[in-house]
Amino acid sequence: MWLVLIVVKIMFVQCSQQLNVTCDTEFSDLEHFITTLICPAKCWRQNSTLCGNKIYPRGPVCLAAMHDQRIDGDGGLVKVYRSPGQLGKHYSDGKRNAVTSEACNSDGDFYSFDMTCSTQGKSSSSVTEVTCPAQCDKEEIYGSVIYTSNSSVCRAAVHAGKLTAQKGGNVTFYNVRGLKSYGGSNANGITSRNSGASNASFTFEAYVDDCKNNKCGNNSTCEDGIGEYFCRTYT
Repeated sequence: MWLVLIVVKIMFVQCSQQLNVTCDTEFSDLEHFITTLICPAKCWRQNSTLCGNKIYPRGPVCLAAMHDQRIDGDGGLVKVYRSPGQLGKHYSDGKRNAVTSEACNSDGDFYSFDMTCSTQGKSSSSVTEVTCPAQCDKEEIYGSVIYTSNSSVCRAAVHAGKLTAQKGGNVTFYNVRGLKSYGGSNANGITSRNSGASNASFTFEAYVDDCKNNKCGNNSTCEDGIGEYFCRTYT
């Protein structure tokens, strides 16, 4: 039984997902805060709605990837990061890689092809590796070991002891199901907050004992699953 459980969890760790998009797919079409996608070829075009330079509040995703020199006219694999914007933020224009973007103001989220300190943990893949910048020391996080999906991934990584705020670096996190509540704590110079229920979570541990954070009633026994738990009654 234990051998089967270990094999299943390893398969969970290796699982990932890449989205196939079109040249017309907009940033606003992306559901997650971190999305791995494959851009098709020949997405260059003029008169688009692309706005921004290095960070983009709107426009076609693959055209922006060309503008940011992540792909060329042949398309390719890119990872897109969504971050909370600021009220009335101004985004500059620019011309790079034969693609022209316009300047604009926007109150909404912005997108980039580099991880930011404020990027949260809702990913299109069950397992995601990111490169965190240094000095992620202001963003909010909720939980301990298991964090709400609206927590900053990079600040949570510092709290979990996977990175230091001074250096940043590479870290892998795993998307798991949401919990009914999350307990905050002080760790590695970071204070995380308590939170109520969330519909999704993430953790930096490949294996998490879900029974540790959940109790079963009515004389039932908790059995750990993959990102979930089961309450069973034996007679």
